[in-house]
Amino acid sequence: SFYYDRTDLYGNKEIWTWWRMWQFPDAEPVDTSNSFFRYHLDIDMHVLHLKEHEIMQAGKKIKTNTGEIEVKIWSYIEMDYKGQWSKHPILKFFFEIFEARIFEHDLERHKHELYRQTYLLQNQIKQYLQLKTWLPQVQIKPFHPGIGVPEGQF
Repeated sequence: SFYYDRTDLYGNKEIWTWWRMWQFPDAEPVDTSNSFFRYHLDIDMHVLHLKEHEIMQAGKKIKTNTGEIEVKIWSYIEMDYKGQWSKHPILKFFFEIFEARIFEHDLERHKHELYRQTYLLQNQIKQYLQLKTWLPQVQIKPFHPGIGVPEGQF
């Protein structure tokens, strides 16, 4: 995790935020039999020219922010995250064979599941920011009600 906040002489703010998360497949707890796969999700956000701004809506003055935001999402699968195979004196010689032959089907299944979850997260972020989404899903009700100007009123 990382958070960096900088303000220049003109009052523009620049913010960097890095979130690093991990999850076990199928929301399994640590104690289950799957000790081989773990999902990683890295989210990097970069906000530029963030300024406080006031707008008028329905005769009320509302404080809001303006700026540019860039969100990058990376996801990957970590195999043998505990090192039970690669550090074992006997199993480390069979690790590549098991990875290529035995765990290949499970790895592909987990890759598709992580890919699906990553795109669902991207869809949720785009819905929140009111951007065009590419997934053919019903637009859900937002988590927090918006207080800005509704789209198309400028």
